[in-house]
Amino acid sequence: MTDCESQDLTQTQTQDGDWFASQAESQEPENRKPWGRITPRKVMIKRLGNQSVTLQESLSASFDLYTENFTIGRDKMCQWAITAQDVPHKFWDRISKMHCRIVKDLSDVSNPVYVEDLSRNGTFVNGELIGMHRRRILKSDDVIAFNEPSNRIFHFDNSYQESHGLPEDVFSRYHVGKQLGSGAQGMVRLVMDRRTCECFAMKQVNKSGSTNTLGSVNDEKIHREVEIMRKLNHPNIIRCKEVIMKPNAVYMILELMEGGDLLHRLQREKHLSVDNSRYYFLQLCRAVKYLHDKNITHRDIKPDNILLLDHHDRTNLKLSDFGLSKLLQENSLLQTMCGTPLYVSPEILMTAGRGTYTSKVDIWSLGVVLYAMLSGTLPFTNDGHTVAQTLIKTGQFNFKKPQFEFVPETAKQLIKQMLTVNPSKRPTIDDVIMHPWLQEEDNDFNGYFDKILYTDEALREPPAKRRRIEWI
Repeated sequence: MTDCESQDLTQTQTQDGDWFASQAESQEPENRKPWGRITPRKVMIKRLGNQSVTLQESLSASFDLYTENFTIGRDKMCQWAITAQDVPHKFWDRISKMHCRIVKDLSDVSNPVYVEDLSRNGTFVNGELIGMHRRRILKSDDVIAFNEPSNRIFHFDNSYQESHGLPEDVFSRYHVGKQLGSGAQGMVRLVMDRRTCECFAMKQVNKSGSTNTLGSVNDEKIHREVEIMRKLNHPNIIRCKEVIMKPNAVYMILELMEGGDLLHRLQREKHLSVDNSRYYFLQLCRAVKYLHDKNITHRDIKPDNILLLDHHDRTNLKLSDFGLSKLLQENSLLQTMCGTPLYVSPEILMTAGRGTYTSKVDIWSLGVVLYAMLSGTLPFTNDGHTVAQTLIKTGQFNFKKPQFEFVPETAKQLIKQMLTVNPSKRPTIDDVIMHPWLQEEDNDFNGYFDKILYTDEALREPPAKRRRIEWI
């Protein structure tokens, strides 16, 4: 920076402030609120002999953001064309013509704000390098630097975004998007890791004393259950990235399944074809076998807890909602009975949820789910709640629904075996997987699960670009 350039930075700041203010006024759409604001940072420099000494750093006039893209760089075509007066001289020639851009998809107000690094010389957020052609999600009070962390160019303000009442250490690490679902336990929201931009589902489970009161439980027990969840590693079981525990709630960061749950798929399609039912059911059985081999019983298998990777006709299926969410409830089986126990095994109903059960309770639930897949209805329903329980206890159901006309007898036989009232006579999960109906050969299905698995990297890609690998 020349002496002339550094002669009166205070005056330059005022001029630039007026320019930003005029630009903001001229670009502000009518009746529309900004989605963010950037405030350029100025450095006051005094030249002493051959050395430039930094006196102080200040902020100039803010610039409200309305458009989906806001470019920053030396090029005059950028929305903010940085001049030599804006930065110390040693950084000026290292700022790219288009150094970075601020991006927001305006189709949904819950979408995050990104800063995209377009320069080989580097863009930094709070001192951390983004990397060329990579993105970082911005939050309020983030400071963006060019070339090196000390060259702080502007401050970002996104105070318009709601924190949804989340703890600061949750909100600071994850951008909170739209609500994906809710229930008595809490709610599920779409979140994105601010550093990696990866999408996850965050399940908030309220503890005792919160708005949705649940049974209290020892924190040590929660920690133990969290460790169990983290160790589960199977392509058909939902993965837990981390669990953040707070006094009033637990926040579970889970992998995002973009296809919704099986219940909504059945509601939309009425029922699944025989081939697709078998395709999904075998995946579900693989997940249950993995759990049973580890002496873990799910206890709540139903279409609501079966998630689909995407909206394709055939896609990866994952079992979810076990462990921690039930651990936080007092008398969870009794609470299930107070709802609609249409997937609950007869031995649970017969003892009012106070008995000791084996993993065979999962086999019964699998039978109900398969029946639902093939017909779009449930095997045990009637006009009254009490009658439905009686049907479950006695195992009274039939295949009179019109949809079963095209279901092979081998599939019906498997359902009958799983819906046996006496748990000791029910098949094990290994017996179910080896049943002739699931072992039938089909050109589109034969050996699929023995040969193909999704990699972790593939699961993080958009469904359209997702890769598969051979499992040897």
